[in-house]
Amino acid sequence: MNQEFKNLSCEQLSQEITQLRNELAKRYSELKEDIHQLPKTGKQSVVGHIQQMHGKQARLRKLLNEFNTRGCGGDVPDDAWKYATKDEPVSAEETAKSQGVSSNDMQKIVIGLGIAAGIIFAVFAAPASAGLASALIPLL
Repeated sequence: MNQEFKNLSCEQLSQEITQLRNELAKRYSELKEDIHQLPKTGKQSVVGHIQQMHGKQARLRKLLNEFNTRGCGGDVPDDAWKYATKDEPVSAEETAKSQGVSSNDMQKIVIGLGIAAGIIFAVFAAPASAGLASALIPLL
């Protein structure tokens, strides 16, 4: 039993599960439809709303696990797990496009990050006696 929920009855767990599921469904829809026309970053932004969604999803998963562990019967929305694990409706690609970054630019960024990660890996994975130059030569 999760100590966080020890004082909640099965009925109370069910009510909180339903409430969180409904809130997540509403937030998901609002972000997808861009109802509030939020900025992508900063105060009251898409990023902030997504962070709040992730926190609520984590709590919903805990509540669902507790509900199932206790063997609670009763009604919870059939799609509660879907909303507890659903990805945010705004993808990185959509966000990039809305900020004027093209698919070609995104590919360049990804390639650049991959090369940088490879160099960092080679440097840290190389034996200390081999030195930096010998770690980088295979990459060049």
